[in-house]
Amino acid sequence: MNEMLWRILVLLLTALPVLIVDRLIKRYVLKEIGLGNRRQLKNSARLYVMQNKGAFWGVGKSKPKLVLIFSILLITIVIFYCIFLEEEMIYVGLLAAICAGGLSNAIDRVLYGGVIDYWCIRLKKRTMVINFADVAIFISAVVYLIMRAIA
Repeated sequence: MNEMLWRILVLLLTALPVLIVDRLIKRYVLKEIGLGNRRQLKNSARLYVMQNKGAFWGVGKSKPKLVLIFSILLITIVIFYCIFLEEEMIYVGLLAAICAGGLSNAIDRVLYGGVIDYWCIRLKKRTMVINFADVAIFISAVVYLIMRAIA
């Protein structure tokens, strides 16, 4: 199998699970909890289903269409970068997870007019509501940057 097909395979095998898991969780919380509702779990975790019209921490919420266009453009550029440039496969996998999270959030923007967030996290005095795609993006980006820094 040639190098490009391997890259596409790594992209798909990494991106599809992230995309599928995020879509399934969002579908579940929308159906079982509902937009704008909260649910306390057995431990101290809370679910609060809400819609975020912006990007990370609500940046760009006044221009949701611009955020959507920028997201799709960035995802497209990264996918082409992974396929056509000589990047190590581990980096292709990490970038694929980032793209999958971004794509799932972009799907929300098209379907619901904003990203569906549901997991409420309190860090010191700041409360954030995030989703699985956000976690995949964040962890993959951190690992990517650390690996690049030590390489």
